[in-house]
Amino acid sequence: MQDIFEALSDPHRRKILDMLKHGELCSSDIASQLDITPASVTHHLNKLRSANLIIKTRKGRNIYYTVHTSLMEDVLTYMYSLIDTKGLK
Repeated sequence: MQDIFEALSDPHRRKILDMLKHGELCSSDIASQLDITPASVTHHLNKLRSANLIIKTRKGRNIYYTVHTSLMEDVLTYMYSLIDTKGLK
């Protein structure tokens, strides 16, 4: 769980996840939309992958990334379980 929160702590990685929620993208698409270097994108994608927040798929010579939605659902379920709804007003 620590890897997940560490990965989510960076604004570029949160933006990448936001972009990927709309569908799969390759790293060059992400780099051009974020206006950062391909090396930076690779670094951020590796952090997201090591936290299992994204899935990498090879199609021919290209690699595409998508959000690992089932893991995100598990994280949200855990976070919601921490909230004491009786104490909220």
